[in-house]
Amino acid sequence: MHRNRLLYTLPEYQQKLRNNYKKCGLFLERNEDHKIFIFRPIPNCPWLPESRKKYFNKIRNRIQNISGTHKFTFATLTYSASNYSPVGACKRIKHDIDLFFKRMGYHHRKVQYFYIIELTKQYMPHIHIVFDQFIPWKKIRSSWFHVTGNVVTDVRQKSQGEAFHHCLKYLTKMKKMDQAEWSFIFSHVDRIWSASRGFLAAASSRTGKYTFLFSVWDPDGFLGKGFENCETDLISNEIDRSDAVYIAGFSEKIEGIEVMNQTPDWIFVSEDILSAPQPKDLKISPFAFQVMFSFYDKQ
Repeated sequence: MHRNRLLYTLPEYQQKLRNNYKKCGLFLERNEDHKIFIFRPIPNCPWLPESRKKYFNKIRNRIQNISGTHKFTFATLTYSASNYSPVGACKRIKHDIDLFFKRMGYHHRKVQYFYIIELTKQYMPHIHIVFDQFIPWKKIRSSWFHVTGNVVTDVRQKSQGEAFHHCLKYLTKMKKMDQAEWSFIFSHVDRIWSASRGFLAAASSRTGKYTFLFSVWDPDGFLGKGFENCETDLISNEIDRSDAVYIAGFSEKIEGIEVMNQTPDWIFVSEDILSAPQPKDLKISPFAFQVMFSFYDKQ
């Protein structure tokens, strides 16, 4: 389990993540119309409500990209409340899965699998697992019982489409869990899902809708003036190109706001900017003016 999950509760860690990503702004240009916006770089993790859609969509895309026509095996591995507490069961999952595979005799074979954890209403975990090949149900049940003393339910042979439908169904259910359930998982479950190295398809490459221009470290929130609601919005209102030029140049000159990873010569893609004799000849908007002078208001 990651060290941060041992040091913080979920609300504390959520605040830590938000404090970090809200201090950074990515200036991106939309390729279809060359408009510029500021993006808040939310982390790719399941611990924030605003980042879960991005996190689970990436997993869904990799599952949907898997090809094949052979049969898959689906099973649900359970823990009995009479044998384990919810916390005790969660602490065992990773170790029990390893022993489960060894007991089945697959620790030296290339069996591919995907599993995801689900909680009951009493927070007792169970494991939905998909294998990419036929596995006899007796072997699955006897192996899990030998390792944990618990039973296996719902062992079925599935087509590829049916197996992936089940995976996607449980991913969707997990995305919709409430804060209390996520807090329990954050504190007690090492991995909410896992897959063997060869099960998931490689992440598909796609043409980006935006081009990166530069990023800004903004600890005092100057760039919040470009958002409709700086507390909740992840994408700003449109930023004039001249504003972006001013902000980039201004950011390098004061303490408290800093340009990072600037794309070389990005400001010269616009003819009106290129033709301006000096940067001072550019017309500055109220937004850029506020960003520049809010620094001095704090002094």
